[in-house]
Amino acid sequence: MHSRSRPYLALPSRLSSSAKARQRMASEQLASEELKEFLRSIKAEYVQYAELLHEGTFTDKAELSGADKTDLVALGVPNGAAGLIIRTAQGIVQHCRDPATSAQALAASA
Repeated sequence: MHSRSRPYLALPSRLSSSAKARQRMASEQLASEELKEFLRSIKAEYVQYAELLHEGTFTDKAELSGADKTDLVALGVPNGAAGLIIRTAQGIVQHCRDPATSAQALAASA
């Protein structure tokens, strides 16, 4: 009877680690959605870079604001897009969906 109780006692710890894994996955998914929304707010096609950035441990606007352009370029984000993403995250450039207005704001901040 003693040997039967051990596997049963081990079960709650497995459940708690499983619950932690689900919570971590949900958190990462939320962070990824926040990142996608931020990139979409700059320019719709920038959403394609969300997975690259997320795999490079960038999960939100705050982390991007402290990034160096070379970090984003190393992940596969084009040079111009990397600079605009970082400047927008830092609040230097007002982000918008209109590419013409984004270009004007970028030129004004340079």
